[in-house]
Amino acid sequence: MVKSIFLSLLAIVLVACTRDKVEDVMVNIDSEDTVYASIDAPECRVELNDKCQTVWTKDDEIMVVSANEYSLYRFNGNTGDRSGSFKKIGYGNPPSASIKFGNKSYALYGNYSSYGAYSNGTPLLFTEIQSPQTYKEESYGLYANAMVGTSEGDNNFIFKNLLGYLRLSVTGNRSISKITLMGNDKETISGIIYFATTDFSQFNWHANTSSSIVLDCGAGVALSAEPTSFYFVVPPMTFQKGFTVTIDFTDGTSYTQTTSKAISIERNTIQPMKAINTNPDSIEYKEVTIDHTGEYIITPLLENAISGSIDWGDGEVSLFNKFSSHDFVDKKSSHTIKIEVVGATAIELESCEGVSKIDLSNF
Repeated sequence: MVKSIFLSLLAIVLVACTRDKVEDVMVNIDSEDTVYASIDAPECRVELNDKCQTVWTKDDEIMVVSANEYSLYRFNGNTGDRSGSFKKIGYGNPPSASIKFGNKSYALYGNYSSYGAYSNGTPLLFTEIQSPQTYKEESYGLYANAMVGTSEGDNNFIFKNLLGYLRLSVTGNRSISKITLMGNDKETISGIIYFATTDFSQFNWHANTSSSIVLDCGAGVALSAEPTSFYFVVPPMTFQKGFTVTIDFTDGTSYTQTTSKAISIERNTIQPMKAINTNPDSIEYKEVTIDHTGEYIITPLLENAISGSIDWGDGEVSLFNKFSSHDFVDKKSSHTIKIEVVGATAIELESCEGVSKIDLSNF
């Protein structure tokens, strides 16, 4: 359900593999209380059918705001329809005359929809990159997506996607309860955002921000030898140091995979990732053991490593990362560091300071 509130912002400073296109949605408002909707050019979607086409879902809602209106509309059709009507179900007071909508109307689709303005009167539209999001088979969760439609005079709306999509493919023999996504540079990736109506290619973080997105898989999604797809709705951005995915299973175990290369997510495209095999019987870990004296260590570069862990020898264990380093605070004179990774093909030392021995017998 769309969450709507009024926001008035007096002064805000504006800051600045093969991927599948998703599809636009077209909406026509022909009367005061009914919206007619159909699917148009390939740009955005609210849900995918088996042909990777945009379809509406039962009880979908959109918010329409203009100089004279602030209303909520609900879809009258059924899940899977590519056209149908939206009925007005609620309305609030029209925006202040100080907000310069002109003759344009805007329609927002998403879990959170609101509006505001810069101090110069430029309208702002608010939506949310959710966490948690809810797993949906071969699609992202309902209301996880965010779209905006613009109309100028004729009340015909073409919705444009505001966000991007990350698709993970996972195989294994267990059931997933949740998946947590986090950038290795601890980038903000979820929370309430806003756009100026003059430029929907740029967004700003507003409130309730977080450096992670959790995909809730409910009672569990069973894996098999055939890849199962899991979609995250994410901001269009670049994960400069890659990201880490932690998969929690219904049996209480977990699996972590880390990428170290920069990964860019573009607006209204699906970024697929190489399939993740979580079957522990088929995962081959490679081990590096380092004897070290001193208070600080930089781990070796392990080329092509995709996941793993580092036991620093002082009681702390962390996820493997290509850029890992550690400060020892336990006052011991020496430590044995154990690095276990998947997929590594080569090792390179950047610094040997404090290193007395490296064991590669299990690499």
